[in-house]
Amino acid sequence: LNSSTASRSQTNITLLRTADFKDQAHQRCINIESYRDGLDFFFTERNHATRFVAFLESSIPCRSRSSKKLVCSDHHSNLGNYRFSHVVELLTI
Repeated sequence: LNSSTASRSQTNITLLRTADFKDQAHQRCINIESYRDGLDFFFTERNHATRFVAFLESSIPCRSRSSKKLVCSDHHSNLGNYRFSHVVELLTI
């Protein structure tokens, strides 16, 4: 881990915390985990995560992408459970 990566990551985390607490968008989040390269936010509802990503896009310069993965399916009743992921990359300023 070089110093430029560490300072950039720290700047992004500071930016995210400022924007997050300003709008109280963190209240729907059930867990936040910190990693070397960023933060993971966990939500119980897909809609809450989508709103959080939309809030980040409107307040911080960033890029995002979404994906869904089939966790399990029941072929008899034609039902499936999906895990949705949103990746937001904060752009350097």
